[in-house]
Amino acid sequence: MSSPYRIGMGMLLVAAGIAAAVIYLAGLAEPLIAALIGLNVGSLMLCGYDKMQAQAGRLRIPEVVLYAAALAGGALGLLAGMKLFRHKTAKASFQFYLLLILTVQIVVLKSLIGSIRP
Repeated sequence: MSSPYRIGMGMLLVAAGIAAAVIYLAGLAEPLIAALIGLNVGSLMLCGYDKMQAQAGRLRIPEVVLYAAALAGGALGLLAGMKLFRHKTAKASFQFYLLLILTVQIVVLKSLIGSIRP
């Protein structure tokens, strides 16, 4: 893996881990929910970092890392980052795939919740 991949994944894992630990240790959520919230916080931060790098003309976070963050459960965080930082808003293909990932995750989550309920 080259440097931008390591930077992106490292940032995501550290931010997600810290956020998840704080949320869980504060008693605000169960471990799985805390992890998902952490992943979304990390994804949001990754989007902000990539926007800052783009504006400065520096090394960027590869899209594959952003997609990996979305697939891991951080799609809402990336979507929020796109809106908040006005990042990747002109790239229709990125928006399409991000919304596709989010839609699949929502469908899977609904089916899991439906199978758990009595």
